[in-house]
Amino acid sequence: ALPICGYGINPDVEPRVTSDEVEVLEKLRPLMGDNKLAEAEKLLKEEIQPESSAILDFTLGSIQFQQERMNDALENYEKAVRKFPIFKRAWRNLGLIQTRSGKFDKAIEAFTEMIKLGGGDAYAYGLLGYAHAARQDFQPAEAAYRQALLLQPENTEWRLGLTRCVFKQEKFEDAATLLDVLLARYPEKSDFWLLQAQTFLGMKRPLRAAENLEMIDRLGKATLDSQYTLGDVYVSEGLLDLGVRAYQRAGRDHYPRAFNVALAGGGVRGVAARAVPATRQQTLRGDQSVQRRARLLAEGAAVRGRGVVLHRRVPLGQRGPRTGVEGVDRDGRGQGLPAALSRGGGVAAVGRESSKAEQGAGIRPVLRTSRRRFSQ
Repeated sequence: ALPICGYGINPDVEPRVTSDEVEVLEKLRPLMGDNKLAEAEKLLKEEIQPESSAILDFTLGSIQFQQERMNDALENYEKAVRKFPIFKRAWRNLGLIQTRSGKFDKAIEAFTEMIKLGGGDAYAYGLLGYAHAARQDFQPAEAAYRQALLLQPENTEWRLGLTRCVFKQEKFEDAATLLDVLLARYPEKSDFWLLQAQTFLGMKRPLRAAENLEMIDRLGKATLDSQYTLGDVYVSEGLLDLGVRAYQRAGRDHYPRAFNVALAGGGVRGVAARAVPATRQQTLRGDQSVQRRARLLAEGAAVRGRGVVLHRRVPLGQRGPRTGVEGVDRDGRGQGLPAALSRGGGVAAVGRESSKAEQGAGIRPVLRTSRRRFSQ
């Protein structure tokens, strides 16, 4: 809410008013209370003079702002700060209008001036972060969003803005942790699962990314690109049967070169004859440990939702009630990560995550491809 007739709040940072100007402002109060903005504006324009207190210019700008007349409001706020350069409320409203108008350089200038004067609040810091991010300047955007989140830790917009900033800077661990909180609040948001999958790929934890991509499929929000990336992840990890499943769900008639290379390398015995879509073969008869890992991951273990434990081993494509989230468990590290499958029935039971050497060699092409597909 924009203060309309506030004056004399703090004489050190607020313009002083004369007794005559106080009378004018008092006349405005009943009109503002009855939402008679046009009458209030007319009255104020009749009384205001070039030498009048900046409070009158500010009040006129606020009346015009409430009527969605941004250009007029901007002009009067600028008059107010020219007359009284340390007018924090006027700088704040200038920043708000400039942000709404997409003039981010001027918005940054206004919010920065306000903060220098000691007037920073969560909303100002959040919009300052938004303005910096819009200019692709993610370091100051991160700093501003962190201040906003410190003051309003429950605000989803500030947390999401911060997540995008650290992701853009490839601070993947920070992004994954921030997304844990968002997914705990909104487990049905496929965009959050997808963004966290990208962070896991950036952290070279491909099977954790696969968990998120499987969750997107269970929520009914999978796309061709997400399924294809899921197939790429499985192939890079040697889980060729699950790669087949993902590619088939994407409706592909041909498999990528990486899949054929894996077959040629003998990663799974006997897979070549069973990997074609025409057979619709869902399970391969190769290495038994690979089959066991693949089956556990594909069938699913407990998945963290909104504090309700549902049945384990929910088949792919079958959603839970309301949110489609299949279950709840606790991450083995004790961090309670909502995006992770249970370490008892998920990745840990699947077997092993790749060694560093395998991750470095196998996931690079997947990461390059997925970044290109899911670029912010």
